[in-house]
Amino acid sequence: ERYDASFNGKRENIRQVTVLETAPPVKVSREDAVPCREGESFEPQSVANLPGGAVIYDFRHNIAGWCELEAEGPAGSEIHLDYDEALSPSGDLLGRVNRFLKGNFKGQHDEYVLSGGGVEKWHPRFSYHGFRYVRTMCRGGAKIRAIRARVVTSAYRESGGVRTSDPLMMRLLEAARRSYTANFVGIPTDCPHREKNGWTGDAQLICETGLWSFDIKDGYVHFLRMMLDSQLESGKVPCILPHSDSFGFEKYNGPAWDALLFEVPRRVFEFYGDDASAREAYSAMKKYVRYLEGLEGEDGLVGVGLGDWCHSDRKRMVESRLTDSAYYYHLHRELADWAMRFGDGSLAGEMSARAARIAKSFDAKYYRGNGIYANGEWTALAAALYFKGLCHEGDEHLVARELVRRIRANEHRCDYGILGSKWIPRVLAEHGYADDAWKLFVHSGSPGYMGWLDNGYDTLGENMVESRWADSHNHVMFADYLAWFYRYAAGIVPLEPGFKAVAFRPCVIAGVDFVEAWHKAPHGTICAKWRREADGTIRYEFSVPKGIEVRESPKAVWRPHTDVNGVADVERTSNPEGAAESECGAVHAMSGSAAR
Repeated sequence: ERYDASFNGKRENIRQVTVLETAPPVKVSREDAVPCREGESFEPQSVANLPGGAVIYDFRHNIAGWCELEAEGPAGSEIHLDYDEALSPSGDLLGRVNRFLKGNFKGQHDEYVLSGGGVEKWHPRFSYHGFRYVRTMCRGGAKIRAIRARVVTSAYRESGGVRTSDPLMMRLLEAARRSYTANFVGIPTDCPHREKNGWTGDAQLICETGLWSFDIKDGYVHFLRMMLDSQLESGKVPCILPHSDSFGFEKYNGPAWDALLFEVPRRVFEFYGDDASAREAYSAMKKYVRYLEGLEGEDGLVGVGLGDWCHSDRKRMVESRLTDSAYYYHLHRELADWAMRFGDGSLAGEMSARAARIAKSFDAKYYRGNGIYANGEWTALAAALYFKGLCHEGDEHLVARELVRRIRANEHRCDYGILGSKWIPRVLAEHGYADDAWKLFVHSGSPGYMGWLDNGYDTLGENMVESRWADSHNHVMFADYLAWFYRYAAGIVPLEPGFKAVAFRPCVIAGVDFVEAWHKAPHGTICAKWRREADGTIRYEFSVPKGIEVRESPKAVWRPHTDVNGVADVERTSNPEGAAESECGAVHAMSGSAAR
């Protein structure tokens, strides 16, 4: 953005305009996006002078937003600002974003021309940036008196929070929230610096993360309506929203990304008890599923998407046909469920039958027996478990055992991309291996989540591999572990839409002293926490407001630890009894052995 303050109040409006007697031939509707607002501000933590007069300011935090200036100087003097999230070895801006630009276009760049009227204050109004560092250059006698970084994000209200005694996990949880807020400025985006694109795959994977932590339903419904507006007559939808005529439909589309059409209505229904968005999207869902059916191959499966994107080792990435087909199965089941809810029993029956056929085709093509799918890729094993009913009947425990065996053999170094990052920790927790999921999160080094933070990030990166860390320091697509924390570590499990009924099923993690989470549901705030007492007893507390039914006593699920080649087969549960009352609600004491 270039702003010339010398024109303030001095430029006469002499441009000619044409007044249209009739409205343009498009449907005009009221803006329904969540408005963007300025948030917290940060002062520079360090200042470095470069040769030639440039100055680098380090604000320590990677944010979406802009810099606010207080400056003075002669009329016509200028201040140029360049934003970046990393520095080069020489101490200048890294400038990797410029690889994506064409011609003389300057990305992440602002210019301010002073009016010469004493101390002037300014910040951009038509753009925002993703940055930690800003390089300034003053020309013509301009001087900067003060500079600060200001966060800009959609104005959602907080609806949840988490806390734990594990300092590594706490850092990761904070990084997930920062990455999320930096990537919801008007729409959910992939990154705030390079593209600012509304990639549908990123958005659908972390939709639940957002809804646990923020009251952002309207933001997702707005994004969903972009997809409804963009759907082609064939049923195809774009992979980015909003899209352009030249990009969005040609490649990268596929069930894993297009699932946004189903994921947003499902999560809005789950968190708010509101099926209005599902009713609005219902015809588009039907059209899309028919479009996918037209792509079905002779094997009864589909393969048209990116797959397990940003895998730590792309040579070991499972083929996208497997992950696309898993979603193909899932979307048929989703449509069947909505059809039944909306009174379309015939379609519900058809979709359920087709889903069953897809599951058989999936099993025939990919199941090798003994709990192994495809070539044993982690994401392949998790896909069969994550989508209920897809796994070879009766072999769920074998698949889970094979998955955890491979994870332990790899010493909890991450071996998956963005699809696996959601599926794998969840199926581990559901089959009693929450400790292994936790170890995946907090494992230091590359590839892994902690590698970003140990390398100086305070947000999540685009790639887990050290050689590719510079690609982006602020992506949100790996952030589902924040939703995992609410649902599994704290154990808050919604059983009825809008949290009208809940269960509490905490996964007590070895070596962790306490876990806390709260979520503001439509009927009020739900709290859950557990802590390890001095004698090893686990004390679990939960509270629910009036209007929410608790259907199960707290239940802890665990498996005893063994070496990587000897995974326990028998799942054990503890159903503590003898509740005592406290201000937080029912308090249950669980034995230390059960917590293990």
